[in-house]
Amino acid sequence: MVKWQKSRANPSPAQGVIAPLLPTLVRNVPQGRRWLHEIKWDGYRIGVYLDHDQVRIVTRNLFDWTERFPTIRKAVSKLNATEAVIDGEAIVSDDKGLSRFAAIQQALGRGGRAHDITFVAFDLLRLDGEDLRQKPLEERRALLIGLLGEAMPEGILFSEEIEGDPDQLMTHACRLGLEGIVSKLRDSPYRSGRRMEWVKTKCVMSDEFIAIG
Repeated sequence: MVKWQKSRANPSPAQGVIAPLLPTLVRNVPQGRRWLHEIKWDGYRIGVYLDHDQVRIVTRNLFDWTERFPTIRKAVSKLNATEAVIDGEAIVSDDKGLSRFAAIQQALGRGGRAHDITFVAFDLLRLDGEDLRQKPLEERRALLIGLLGEAMPEGILFSEEIEGDPDQLMTHACRLGLEGIVSKLRDSPYRSGRRMEWVKTKCVMSDEFIAIG
């Protein structure tokens, strides 16, 4: 069970909150079957906590932003589980179907359209009392697919694996106007903090990066 610290001003979660696993920036998309690749979504990283009929939504920096994401809260409340912790990204898509950080900032601003926000789920850390973080990524994702079901609640998407030659995937992603690609080791556990089990490759390299391979 997740316990929450109550505060009138800026409520933030206390016990039971899991800090996110943060991908390391690298120059090239890693090669080999050990890696799976996903779109790098351009939004807000969030952790979603379901505890019976209560849903809480926590930012990357562990602030409680539940009230700012009413559509995500409603969608997650419809999942067939008593307890779950889901890692993902809150996004808003433009008219081309691309996630844009400026769009979600606008949606969250005064007079914004919060109902335009979608939750893209990509990892499952707890399910009905079981801590899944030591299980391999592929197993966690399979459990997440089962939780979301074939008919996902409106407002939730699953971050699908994209297959193909890694270099070609990156080229195609950049041509489409995406931010880049996130690559993850299939057999890796979930460890909070900046890790090399997950790496990100960006179309515009504005930060320091690490060379791998």
